[in-house]
Amino acid sequence: MKVEVGESIVYSWLRHIKRCEVVQLNWKTSPKWDARHDVGFLQRAMDKANEEFNGLFKKTKTVEQLLKQAEIDAMGVNIREHEIHAVDVAFHENGLDYGDKLETGLRVAKKYLRTIFVLESYFEKEWNPSVYFVSPKITPSTYECVQARIAELRRFLDREGLLSRLSLIANSDFYSKILGPISAISGDLSDTSELFLRSMQLIKAFRKNKNTM
Repeated sequence: MKVEVGESIVYSWLRHIKRCEVVQLNWKTSPKWDARHDVGFLQRAMDKANEEFNGLFKKTKTVEQLLKQAEIDAMGVNIREHEIHAVDVAFHENGLDYGDKLETGLRVAKKYLRTIFVLESYFEKEWNPSVYFVSPKITPSTYECVQARIAELRRFLDREGLLSRLSLIANSDFYSKILGPISAISGDLSDTSELFLRSMQLIKAFRKNKNTM
């Protein structure tokens, strides 16, 4: 199975920094689940989102279709704190790029909305759900455009009474909030199934051995 380095980093972050007892990559809904909330309400919100955000879901006509197609890169559940953390992650070597900066901003908004509709459908808000988009590198002009879209999206979500706890973690925030904290605790962990964490441990071991030669 192909393992994405960005997903591996987020997996370790959710487990050890967000302290999620349950973490799954490439999380998808099941057609056997029953939605907990009014699908009609979400359909109206989806239709309004299409109007406000330039036909964001052009090829997806119904919420039911959207829920079937949705896949969240990483989902973590902190049972003790009653929290859900849903994360989409994108690692593009030359900077986040889904086309031009306007298209990139729209694509990020679409990812947020898709995840929000899933959480609104299957989880109670008492679980304190949070939605993240994570990217190690976004160029300044694209970052500005993405931030503007997120601001528009928050206003839309507030108006519609939908989940609006959104976070963008990119550039220096990626290091200070994700990579740095994982690096700081990597020496205390011994789970070799976490590939990125294991690679960090191997690099530290090599540096230590090199310094003692």
